[in-house]
Amino acid sequence: MRRHLLLLNLSLSLLLPSTPLFAANSSFEYIGYGGNRVVSGSMHLLKIDGEAIMFDAGAFYDDANTNAIAAIPSSLVTSLKAIVISHAHSDHIGRLTTILNLGYTNAIYCTEPTRAFLPVMTDMSARLSDHGIENFYYSKRNVGQKRLVVVHSHTDCPGGSKISPANRQDITARRTELADKGYRLCNFCVELDIEHIMDKVKTIPLYTPVNITPNITIEFFNTPHLPGSVMIKATSGKSGKSLLFTGDYGSALSPFLPEQDFVKEANYAIIEGTYGTDLYPITPSSRREFRQYIGDQIKKNQRVFIPAFVLDRTQQILWEISQGMKEGTIPPDTPVKIYGNSVFQINNIYLKEFRHEKYHPFFASRYFSEPPFDNIFTRGTTISKAVPGEISIASSGLVDHANTPTQIRNWLTDPQTTFIFVSYHSPDSTSGKLIRLGRKKTIQINNDTIPIKATVKKFDCFSGHSNYKQITTMLRQVSGLEKVLLVHLDNDRVDELLKHYQQEFPALQFIAPIVTQPIILSK
Repeated sequence: MRRHLLLLNLSLSLLLPSTPLFAANSSFEYIGYGGNRVVSGSMHLLKIDGEAIMFDAGAFYDDANTNAIAAIPSSLVTSLKAIVISHAHSDHIGRLTTILNLGYTNAIYCTEPTRAFLPVMTDMSARLSDHGIENFYYSKRNVGQKRLVVVHSHTDCPGGSKISPANRQDITARRTELADKGYRLCNFCVELDIEHIMDKVKTIPLYTPVNITPNITIEFFNTPHLPGSVMIKATSGKSGKSLLFTGDYGSALSPFLPEQDFVKEANYAIIEGTYGTDLYPITPSSRREFRQYIGDQIKKNQRVFIPAFVLDRTQQILWEISQGMKEGTIPPDTPVKIYGNSVFQINNIYLKEFRHEKYHPFFASRYFSEPPFDNIFTRGTTISKAVPGEISIASSGLVDHANTPTQIRNWLTDPQTTFIFVSYHSPDSTSGKLIRLGRKKTIQINNDTIPIKATVKKFDCFSGHSNYKQITTMLRQVSGLEKVLLVHLDNDRVDELLKHYQQEFPALQFIAPIVTQPIILSK
């Protein structure tokens, strides 16, 4: 996902809390450090009988509401007993590097597919995310050459450690500023970020209760969001009470994934609300309509541009294009080009790594009866060279980046270009504005007014997130519920969603926490 991610300045001098994080005698308490009234930055702190664990450690998108962003207390990092990851999207794992750099030393728990994705997704986050103002250093000898100066973030970097004190120059900067200032991050330092995370990863099978502390047990349940995505149930050995964290509750639209699991009982739940009360259409014909639409655009000699998440969405699109070429709705000789390096690494994981038996529980049986997609694509080199009659697939962030590339802006004014959106996009992002264009003929990008002459089409049949009806169906399966926290939703959806849930489940208490707001679930 080449999406510019926003992380916080985690300077330790700003991180000391003035009050205790939790009430002293609480059995279950919650504090959110991301994903609260915003659809990114998932980071949910639980204290169960005095022990702190974390669900997810995600990065923020650059269009995140700044009021929903908070620094991570330094005392939190040293008190954490475990981090548990629901899935491998960057808005759920992007701050792992930051937490480890602040001194976290315990285990990171996840599924086998998530473990397979982590090196690629961590690499993307390390290079593309804003971790706040950080300290870097470089060799003065490299200044003045016709290339970017390599800067180092780790003192134990094999390259950086060779720099003598006399030649060493220290700087402070944000990672996202480095290129503009004439620097690039050392590849070895990125590898160290990945290595430090992977050294702490422990995988847990589905449906297997595991003690992550002497008192706290967790158990994983499948949710069809992407390979390896799970709901997490945490249970207190002392009280017997439990909390269910849905993570990104799956839509069941992927052809790759198994059916949704249901959890029979829990006292508390943390659920996502990405689509609010929307009931977007989910019909078997929607994917066929997608294939037919692409074929029609290609036959009209349109330049078809599909911004898509690097992880899972691109692979599903390739599967659908493969099917379309086999059935004849898409001309089989249509060039399909993919832009970005990370997506090729992830494609290889789908095509090779996931064929192993240990991954079978995380996939539908059909995944192993045929390849997930055919060899129909080539690597695109320069996005500006994409021509009419081709299908171009690129990171969803290419459109939404704060500095939208000139070529993308030009295509917006070109009637021979068709944009096809298949993912969630914040209403304030460029993609979100395009999707909600309606009768408007222009949009604002930064301070520029862009006339829209391109065709814009949105398909909901690729959403990885469940709709309101699916989540209410899930909640009805869970006996013993008392309180439900709503996370991973846009701020402007909060009031309406709370009202609907409270009407639907009058015996339950629904809360949409504000970032860093302590919520006492039980005493």
